[in-house]
Amino acid sequence: MAFGSIVLLLLFYYIRPQDWVPGMSGFNVIKVVVAGGILGLMKRDRSDPRWNFMSSPQEWVVLIFFLYVVFTSPDPGGAATDLGVLVVYMFIGLHTLTTEDLLERYLKWWLGALIGVLIMIVLTRVGMDITGANSLIEAFRGRFCLNTYTLNNPNALGHTIVAVLPLGYYLWFWDNTVLSRVRAMILIAVAVWAVIPTGSKGSFISGAVSFLVSILFGRKVFVQVIVAVLALAMGGTILATLPRMQGMKSLGSDQGVQGRMMAWSMARAVTITNLTGMGYKHFEAWIRWEGTMDNKSTHSSFVKVGGDLGVIGLTIYVGMMTVCGRSLVQYRGLTSTMECCRRALFALLLGMCISGWMINKEYYTEVFCLIGAVGAYHQISVKQRRDLAFAQLESPEADANKSGGGERKIAGLLPAFDRAAPNSLKSKGVNEDMVDPARMILASRLKVPGLWTHLGVLDLALAIAGGQLTLQLWDYIMANIK
Repeated sequence: MAFGSIVLLLLFYYIRPQDWVPGMSGFNVIKVVVAGGILGLMKRDRSDPRWNFMSSPQEWVVLIFFLYVVFTSPDPGGAATDLGVLVVYMFIGLHTLTTEDLLERYLKWWLGALIGVLIMIVLTRVGMDITGANSLIEAFRGRFCLNTYTLNNPNALGHTIVAVLPLGYYLWFWDNTVLSRVRAMILIAVAVWAVIPTGSKGSFISGAVSFLVSILFGRKVFVQVIVAVLALAMGGTILATLPRMQGMKSLGSDQGVQGRMMAWSMARAVTITNLTGMGYKHFEAWIRWEGTMDNKSTHSSFVKVGGDLGVIGLTIYVGMMTVCGRSLVQYRGLTSTMECCRRALFALLLGMCISGWMINKEYYTEVFCLIGAVGAYHQISVKQRRDLAFAQLESPEADANKSGGGERKIAGLLPAFDRAAPNSLKSKGVNEDMVDPARMILASRLKVPGLWTHLGVLDLALAIAGGQLTLQLWDYIMANIK
């Protein structure tokens, strides 16, 4: 039940039939889905001590962010209710995806939800306007969008669709069959075809960078250097052929960019004068434009969070990203399934951070679903390493080496992913279906050197460094948009 709930959450979030299917308008399906997820978690078998609440860094950093938002908000009750729903999404996902197979299936459903959006785009472009988007497209001067709550402007649609590129590559192409690779190439081509009419410059850049990183991730250094140099040399020329990209060298003369920079300047002033910001969802950039007062959007998640929550809140928000990034960098997959999930999650996280400078998705469902999925990856990685170490302790070889340096021996026997190795820990002596409660307790309490399970000084340092880097990049962009 819990897994079905988090899958339905993705489908209803991206495809949103409640916005365009007759009879579903006004029906809050998300509440029903979340209730099903909570009920599913309550019915879960609690005999396995390896899946306790608040046992991952992701849970703690999200809890800290939630408490900070509530205590600094002018409306604590409203903030707790609004953000609390997103936190619940994260907890349900993290504690539902307890195996690598479930995590891989979840990412495939995530890709499936995005394919659903692609199908809606294809139908609209061939004349079947199922969402009633034609009037919106005309209002945006031909730039493509869909008439749903989350995709009703070209930038939102473009930044959503480009996530198909890394997900399709890793789930259907990487380390897969020839037939699956052909399917992946067709899907990626359709995604590129679908994103071009949006004319979203930010999504073109975000998609190009995240897809390039997906292809290079884990390859030999000399290959990465050669491809990166070629991409820098040719990428600008290729991007310049896309719609609305010709004016990238003179962004400062674009009226939309001018207004955006005014909003950025106002939010930056808040971070300097108000340590905790204006409050959750309370920052607004009112700008006099052509004789009228206009509430200008920041078009940036990081800038909006800075204005809302100040430097401290921005640092915690960035800290959620750095904690997720550390999990994906520190814990390489022990199986091909886990390595595939790690790379796909890393690409999604990178794409979200790049898009965070060009679009407002700071408090969106997908952000917290992604944090939950990375938290699940972290939990599964810790569990697999403890189980592997426990299996090694039970082996005859471990009995012969128990005296002196036993822990060092365990650490040395924890391998990284090997593409040539079988896609199962059973080949390494691990009982992946361990059901004996006594053995599960022993495995969960086994101290394995190098395991990271709680927030520490390094996480604080990474969050602060990330927050300061964000502020420096913010200042650099404002100073160089001409």
